[in-house]
Amino acid sequence: MYPGLPEEDSYRYSSQRNKIMITVADGITRDPIGIKFLPGYSDKNKLAIALAKYPDPSPAKIAADKATQSFIKYLKNQRVSNETIIKEAFKFVNIQIKKLNSKCNPNPDYLENDFWSCVACCGIIENNTLFFGYICDCGISILDTLGKIRFRTKNDMRVLDKFVKINKLNWKNPSVRKTIRSKFRNNSEKIIKKGMLSYGALTGEKTALDFVKTGKYTIEKDNFVLFYSDGMESMVYSKAFRNYLSKNKFKNLQKFCEDLCLKTKKYQKEGTLVAIQT
Repeated sequence: MYPGLPEEDSYRYSSQRNKIMITVADGITRDPIGIKFLPGYSDKNKLAIALAKYPDPSPAKIAADKATQSFIKYLKNQRVSNETIIKEAFKFVNIQIKKLNSKCNPNPDYLENDFWSCVACCGIIENNTLFFGYICDCGISILDTLGKIRFRTKNDMRVLDKFVKINKLNWKNPSVRKTIRSKFRNNSEKIIKKGMLSYGALTGEKTALDFVKTGKYTIEKDNFVLFYSDGMESMVYSKAFRNYLSKNKFKNLQKFCEDLCLKTKKYQKEGTLVAIQT
């Protein structure tokens, strides 16, 4: 997301007895409304106009907040913890997103009026076991006390990103954006035909649930469990971040991440990370 656009990530966590619930959601940025560019506009002028026209609060932020609120609401009401509960939580959240779109955006066009939607991850930590779920490029990672990666989820957006690059598709072209959103997002048939060329998002469409992945992992003592949006992915797996976390734990971690972004353009300037040590 360009600097200057409103925040579109959301996170929440809750604990009860010996159970911790965590969720992160990343709202899907929509096209600015009513933008018509004539030949001769520079990229800088286009960006300035787009930022001025972008809605604030963003529908993507509203969807992300709705998702994290709904995840925690659902998980807090469950007496047991398992993968089925995680899957059902995603189903519950997707229904809430559908209701949001039915009320606020009943005729999506995949551009200015794209679905109010998000991608997300969530998890329950109970009795040294993590039950987790995610869709698309929100992720979960487990690091040991030395900063070594013990577990990580797969970024399911990578295959489509590669497809776009190989075919030299220009994401700045509205027709390209509309085609990808309408033909590839939540298209279950393309999972089989193209090997996960399609990707998922919580739009309220039933097929979104075909893209939710769940699992469980046994956590060892003092492991770090990280929930993140895609803006933090490259940093979370960087050697610099893992070394810092190993040596300093959470002391000034936010400032360290901000400083790392300023030092190099390799890392994005927006992302959400929720981290705990067991």
